[in-house]
Amino acid sequence: MRTHKWLAAALVVLVALGLAGGVSAEGNTPDDPIWLADEAPMTAQLAGNRGGSFVYYAIAYPGHERAVTIHVSYAPGDRATLSAVGFNVYGPNGYLIGEGEVAGAAKELVYSDDDAATWLIQLYNYGDGMTVGYTISVDGLPSTPVPITRPDADEESQEPSGEALAVEGKLLGSRAGAFDRYAIAYQSGQDVELIMRYTPDDPTIRAGVGMTVYGPDGWSRVATTDDGERAVTIVNGPTGTYIVQIYNYIEGLEISYTLDE
Repeated sequence: MRTHKWLAAALVVLVALGLAGGVSAEGNTPDDPIWLADEAPMTAQLAGNRGGSFVYYAIAYPGHERAVTIHVSYAPGDRATLSAVGFNVYGPNGYLIGEGEVAGAAKELVYSDDDAATWLIQLYNYGDGMTVGYTISVDGLPSTPVPITRPDADEESQEPSGEALAVEGKLLGSRAGAFDRYAIAYQSGQDVELIMRYTPDDPTIRAGVGMTVYGPDGWSRVATTDDGERAVTIVNGPTGTYIVQIYNYIEGLEISYTLDE
């Protein structure tokens, strides 16, 4: 299993790779990527320049060695064009997952990993004055993607009390995501299991309700899924404050939940 750090560090790496010399596509930057869903292709154009022109997409990779295919077709898709365009995929801490390999008039990457994480996809065009049309698609993601993003530092959340976490609450869902967040203090070397139980539950609801836990230095885990229950175990994580984020993406549905440590 690979150890990854947080995506923010990837942005520093990308600057070193050429962002400073290139021009991002209209308003799109590594810290504001376009999120992709499974089997929902997006088509656009990217004008190239000698210093590199870039556009950024992101996916919420679920982990568990699930194979995901990232496919970008180009128009034109001749050999000269393909030598100037392509894409790189980065995980947390700027880790280079891989780059697209030529597949006909397209480039493609198939990859799997143990860890759930945000993957940043950097499309590039180094063809000076050459505008290329492209279609990007992803296959293999869960049907309801949940962006894996660290809760903003300035958002209010409970301070860790030092006591075992035991709370109950209600959360009204939203298509854009609704969230409750709690903080716990964790000491490295402990084994801590966090369990969230909720109602109502059925396979449709199960796809949009869940829990993610964030810790220091980019540590994060997406909860395992069971009927009416989500669980995350912290084992040998870094010492510090951990944020437990409960989410609900089911528009108009209110869940009742308990969260225990």
